[in-house]
Amino acid sequence: MKAYEAIAKYAGQSDKSDEDIRNREADTELKQARKQVVTGENETEEALDKLDSILEGDA
Repeated sequence: MKAYEAIAKYAGQSDKSDEDIRNREADTELKQARKQVVTGENETEEALDKLDSILEGDA
């Protein structure tokens, strides 16, 4: 069983659903956008628009 899991992991397969993966990616993007706004890093109109769209749930 462990060999199968290792092969599946190496092949990029996961037991997580696509929705779980998308939620994790969206959470990561939200955290990055918040950091950029708070720290002033890359404070461009594009970064602020991206944060707005994430907070609205469009991203």
